[in-house]
Amino acid sequence: MLAWDIGFTGSGNVAQRRFQIIPEELPTGEDHLTNWGGLIVADNPEDHPERIYISIKDKMTFSQRQVLGEIADGMPVRRPGSGWNGQDWCLEVLAEASKRGILEDAELRRVAQLALSPSLIARL
Repeated sequence: MLAWDIGFTGSGNVAQRRFQIIPEELPTGEDHLTNWGGLIVADNPEDHPERIYISIKDKMTFSQRQVLGEIADGMPVRRPGSGWNGQDWCLEVLAEASKRGILEDAELRRVAQLALSPSLIARL
């Protein structure tokens, strides 16, 4: 999942712009992943200790975040040679953002190391 804060809801939860892969079960019983595109949701980050947080609002301008959203909207759920899960999709999106110059390579490497770390996987 890729998300950034955009404000607060009336109840005090964080409002986020979110891009993520949603696991679903097809009528045939097969697992399926869907990219619903950008959503605005209410969230409480304290409820999700397994998530990796990078502060893109501090590192990206509004126009860069818009480009990141466009990349996420257009990124296939599974590209040839990639895996079949949300982490791989996030890394593909961030790699494309790095290619386009809106995310530094060092930040991409840091996030990739965190996403693939055994300690994170053990918490899932």
